Amino acid sequence: IVTLTTNLDADLDTPGIQESAPIVIELLDDEEPLSVQNFLSYLNSEYIGTFFHRAGADFVVQGGGFKATTPDTHIPTPFDLHNEFDPSRSNVEGTIAMAKTGLGPHTATSEWFINLKDNLNLDGANGGFTVFARVISGMDVVKRISELPYFNVADDGTGVPVQNYDPDPDFNPNTPPP
Repeated sequence: IVTLTTNLDADLDTPGIQESAPIVIELLDDEEPLSVQNFLSYLNSEYIGTFFHRAGADFVVQGGGFKATTPDTHIPTPFDLHNEFDPSRSNVEGTIAMAKTGLGPHTATSEWFINLKDNLNLDGANGGFTVFARVISGMDVVKRISELPYFNVADDGTGVPVQNYDPDPDFNPNTPPP
């Protein structure tokens, strides 16, 4: 069992950040030992201070790639992870899987995502995406993160979720957002 703490503001009407409930996950270490070991190797070092860098309504919330202090630099990833996809553990709502590149099935490193819905298409894509954990508490927090406004950094309908952000502080649609 792992507890993830976010700085998601539980009450936008109260000044300051009002701490949200944690996201509690169960690791499937008996089923996906390499993926769980990989996740744990990043947990107490590289994942501290990271942010969810990809969210898409009715798709996934993804993290494990970038620290808030250095958002343009990927965290260190010393090796690629062997894909452990098993069709008996599908990418259904509330499960957590390793993210990877489109270059092949064994390209996962530090990034992972939480499925916001049943994404069964991910079971057959690129060798399948390895489900190594599931949310047992706090899925409401994950869904609130996915509903935040976000910066569109790729043309795939996803982006970096942001809170307490005003994209038009000067009330002039002709100037770019900060």
